[in-house]
Amino acid sequence: MTIDIENKLKVKDVNPTAMRLLVLDFLTKQNAAISLNDLERGWHHLTGLRFTEH
Repeated sequence: MTIDIENKLKVKDVNPTAMRLLVLDFLTKQNAAISLNDLERGWHHLTGLRFTEH
């Protein structure tokens, strides 16, 4: 699975960093488009970590 996600980034000439792999993996598991707020909440539930609030 990770190799498939990594290849999706490489095809678009995007450097596959660890964060990009995690975010793309999360997004590809969604059934519909999500907001940034939904992404942040989902990330918190998935990892227990919070994005930094500005």
